[in-house]
Amino acid sequence: MAATLTQLLSALIFIVLLSGCGSRIDSMQETIGYAVFGKPDVTLSAEEIAEQSFPLQYLTLGEQSRITLGLGFDDKGLYKWLSGSQEVMVTKNGRIVQTQGLVAQGQQQDLEWVSDLDHDPLACITAGGSDCAQRWSAEVQLGSGLNSRTLRVNSLFSPRSIETLRAPDGTQLSVQRWQEHVTSGDHSWSNWYWVEQQTHRVVKSEQQLSLSFPRAHSEEIKPYVRDLNAGEAPQ
Repeated sequence: MAATLTQLLSALIFIVLLSGCGSRIDSMQETIGYAVFGKPDVTLSAEEIAEQSFPLQYLTLGEQSRITLGLGFDDKGLYKWLSGSQEVMVTKNGRIVQTQGLVAQGQQQDLEWVSDLDHDPLACITAGGSDCAQRWSAEVQLGSGLNSRTLRVNSLFSPRSIETLRAPDGTQLSVQRWQEHVTSGDHSWSNWYWVEQQTHRVVKSEQQLSLSFPRAHSEEIKPYVRDLNAGEAPQ
């Protein structure tokens, strides 16, 4: 356990540097609690989920083992999730926009940044907008320094079926499934987002912004209280 606490403290220091003026979600004692869930392929029971007081989600990247991440910071809508192994994922409106240490070393590059997030249709969709723009174009950077690569992506959102989704704690959620058709160069693929109908938050996703970055499967375990307040449509 001492080694685990040391790893988590290092992760917290790292994410503070990453976030600048970000706001902590929980006390240090509560944050230490999810270090034990940083082990690969852990599945939490409904009872274990009920005992937690902080937001959690599952993440699987490509063929890597599934991990559990806890929300450490809310930096003005940029959610910064971390594990006890210094792995960091940043999301905005349910879209993964940055990673640190999540990609298998020597195989692929981490996602460094995504441009024009203010015009991402997910910003409107997760705010409960009724007439959201469905087209989006952005630049994506993979890697950093001399090894970095920047590419242009274009996407088109389309609403699909209304479904009932069973959450990890057994709760039945009514969700709208959205398809995002992405093109980059000569390649195209689909991302999927399951948006809970009452609060408009993304509770599950299958997404990637480059075929050079592993496909990400995310699933909400424990919601962030802020997201449980139903979104208001943009003016």
